[in-house]
Amino acid sequence: MLKDNLTRLRIKAGLTQNDLAKLTGCTQQFINLCERGLKVPSLGVAVDIAKNLNCTVDDLVKE
Repeated sequence: MLKDNLTRLRIKAGLTQNDLAKLTGCTQQFINLCERGLKVPSLGVAVDIAKNLNCTVDDLVKE
């Protein structure tokens, strides 16, 4: 699931929610909501997140 994969990959990359937010142009609150499963990023934002986590969008969303 996105929320679990996002958290795991962000931590693996050594980034805080705030770090990832700054890199992707989002807010820390938005990253937090995504990690809690309350929001889903748009495709463009998901691509930015994946790029900054050195993974693919598929890695973010796969079950």
